[in-house]
This record gives sequence, C-alpha cells and structure tokens, in this order.
Amino acid sequence: MTDSKFNSVAFNGLLPRDIECSVREDIQNIFNSNEIEAQIVDLAIVGSRCRGLENDNSDLDIAVEFAGDIKEDALFNIIHEEIITIGSVNVDINPIRAEETGTLEEYLIIAEQSIEKNYNEKHERKITMERKNVTAEIGKKYLHKNGSEFMCIGFDKDTKNPVMQNTETLWTCSVSGLGQYDNETIDWDFSTHGRFEEQLGSANGIVAKKDFVPVYKGDWEIMENRELYIANVAENRHFAEMANKVIGNGLKPRDSVKSLTEQFGIERTAWLTALNIVAHPLDDRFYKADKEWACKVLAPHFEVKPDEMFMNDEEKKPTFDKLINGGTLYSIHNTHLAQFAEALMPEYEKYLSAAATDDKCIAKDNESDENYERIELFGKPALFTNSRITDEDVPKGMYCYHLRHGDDGNFCALEKNVAVNHAGSVVLKEPLDLGKEGYITITNDNTPNFLGETMSLYDFRESDGSADDDILDLTEEQNNTRK
Repeated sequence: MTDSKFNSVAFNGLLPRDIECSVREDIQNIFNSNEIEAQIVDLAIVGSRCRGLENDNSDLDIAVEFAGDIKEDALFNIIHEEIITIGSVNVDINPIRAEETGTLEEYLIIAEQSIEKNYNEKHERKITMERKNVTAEIGKKYLHKNGSEFMCIGFDKDTKNPVMQNTETLWTCSVSGLGQYDNETIDWDFSTHGRFEEQLGSANGIVAKKDFVPVYKGDWEIMENRELYIANVAENRHFAEMANKVIGNGLKPRDSVKSLTEQFGIERTAWLTALNIVAHPLDDRFYKADKEWACKVLAPHFEVKPDEMFMNDEEKKPTFDKLINGGTLYSIHNTHLAQFAEALMPEYEKYLSAAATDDKCIAKDNESDENYERIELFGKPALFTNSRITDEDVPKGMYCYHLRHGDDGNFCALEKNVAVNHAGSVVLKEPLDLGKEGYITITNDNTPNFLGETMSLYDFRESDGSADDDILDLTEEQNNTRK
C-alpha cells in the first residue's frame, strides 16, 4: 500500500503509519487490562481503504498478527466489545495468529485476492448489500460478517437487547443495533457485558430447540450435547421471562397455567416451577404440600424418592446444590407463584396419570374423538386440524407438530411448537427430523396435500397408511382438492 492511495482526510490527517502505531498501543492496552498473555507480532491496514476502493460507509480494516494461547474469535470479541472509531470511520480490527489463520504475510496475500474478487463482483454484477435491523430469535444461529457463528440464547432483562453467544468460544455479550445483510450475515452497533460462559461443555450436535431436557446450572458436565444444553437454557430463560409477565397479570391461575403450558409444554413448566419452589425452602408463600410436590417433580432426575431430596448424601449433594442454583438462574420473581403452582399441580398429575395408564388410548366409539382432515405430508399419512393441540392430546405412538403461516397466509414452516402465526396442528405416526434449525420449510413442492376426507384419531391409528387407505395412492379428483 502507498500513502497516495490512502484518504487521510477521513482520519483527521493521520497517515497509515500513524494509525498503525496508535492501534498497536490500543491492542497492547487491551492485553494489559484483560490480563491476556499475548504479544503483537505485526499489523497492517488492509481492505478497500488501502487500495483507494472504499465508499463512504467502508470500515478501516486492520489485521493484527499476535502470538498467544487465546483464540482469534475470543480476542476479536474482546477488542470489539465497544465500537472503535478513528476520525469519522469505524475500525474493524481482525486479530490473527499463525496457528489458525496464518501469518500476516500469508494473510495479506489472501486479503489482496479477496479485495480484487469483491471489487470485480460489485462492479461487474452491480451487487448492493443493504443492512436491515432484525429481531433475534432465541435458539437461532447467525453468521457474523467476520465469519464467527453466534446463537441468540436470550434477552437482557434490563435492556431487552438480545444476548448472543459465540458457538465455538462461548464468548457471550448483550448486543445493541443487530443488523442483517443481504447475504444473511449479521453485525451489531456495539455490545456490553461481555464474558465467557465457561460452564457450557464442548460436545457437538443439535436438536429442535424446544425439546425438553431438565437442565440446570452446571449440568453441562453430564450432557452429551452442548447445543442441546444451550437451547434448553435459552428456552428456560424465555420461560422465566414469560412467567413473570403472565402469572398474576390479570389472569386467573388456571389461565396462566394454560397459557404457559401451551407455549412451553407441561414438563418444562412443572420442572421450572418446582425449581423455584425448592430453591427457596424458607419462603413462607409455599405450603408443605407445594414443597412436597416440587420434590416429586425433581426427584426422578436424581433417582431418589421425593422424601430423600434433602437428605445429607455427600455423593449427591454437589449435583443437588447445582439444582438449587438452577432455581435462581431461572427465577420467577412473582408474588403469585404459589397460586400458580397450586393450579399447575392437578394438571401435572393428569399428565403423569395419562403417561402411566395411556389414557390417550382412544376407543372406537369415543364421542370425544373428533374428526381430523386427512392429509399427505412429506409423503407420509397425517391428520390436520385448525385447533392448537399438544402431545398430551394424542395417543402414545403418535406425534404432534405445528404449521406456521407467512404474511401471505400460506404455510411456510413446520415446527414442534408455534406461538405466533399458528396455522394448524398435524398428527403423524412417526417422528419427523426437524434438522439443525428445529423446523422444516414449507414450499410449493412439499406443502400438505389435503385429501378431502376426515378421520378420527382411532381410525388413523388403526389404519396402516398403505395405498388401500387412499393416502399415498391419490386419485386425480383428490389431487384437485389441494389447498
């Protein structure tokens, strides 16, 4: 790079060598203040501004080679915890080390090639990248424009800003001004409360974000799936947030129970309610019966009887202490929690009874077994209803999923749970793989095929789904009934 190609006006007259010297001092100060054992090897201005190809919105890109044990992504997040500017220009510092990206000399070759490629694409294809503000979704993963993957694990209680977590380094921060570009990468204006969440294990894999697993603070040690833990932590935090809004907010306890169990399922609702009761053993809002019920909910996780929950067992005590801490991690700060728990108890008992005796095993002449619309879904026989049903409403061996509609009113996704834009429920005889994102996108090619007939759950269960059932072997007339 030459000084002649560098527009120093935007940087208050500073030349490249002046900027590099200033940034070197800033990085060293960050090392010192965060007690990071690392050394600066070399740095250089890269990107469009070193070639005179910038526009008014271009950042100043600086590559910094360092030597140390800290990962590149972790150092990047620490450096960019707050916006860095020189003059009127935002500064994007990209830390690299030989063990990951390579040396600065190697990086400059790749950066030069990237500049050339981007310049050609933008001018030959006239590609424009617009940035739009977006609302983060809990449990969804996003690709940062720097190449790092982040997951939204919740929202800040005070600022309501999304809390983003690097899926590799577990660097976690609350972000403001979340934006997404045309290529679906994201960035944000600035972040606060940056920290490492060291308690979240390191296994791979993911399941649908709302599949319930009774996780609690520190439970990652026995989890085989780190992202399953993260997804459940996020959903548990979401439950606590919603519970604090719903319980006692002009609703009867029974209505609050209905609202939360429909959104989060009765297992999660009971688990987190019990956690909050057991975590406050001296709280006189809760009667003895409340505490006994809470122990009954939690005890199976530890393979002990409910009356043994508080026993002095040194072998189980460390695990149980973390369980208690979990109650404060998802605290429901609500004076009406006791009334809510009392309304929840009989509903939970019904759930346990149904699970134990298979009350959902319907009979042929059961008048309460309403008719559903027969459909073909992903090549499988299924039933459809406009009503919102749950797994508790269908017999064992059947699986309930929900359809979401888009702004145009058409089906756009199939998910395990849908809170907003619910378009109907479907029942299948075998589970579906919802993939890493926890949903299946509905297109014109795989939209549900309505067969123009109705069927009860009993008849559906007894049918074998073969061509004789007219589900997969459709007539032309039935095909014309597609919606």
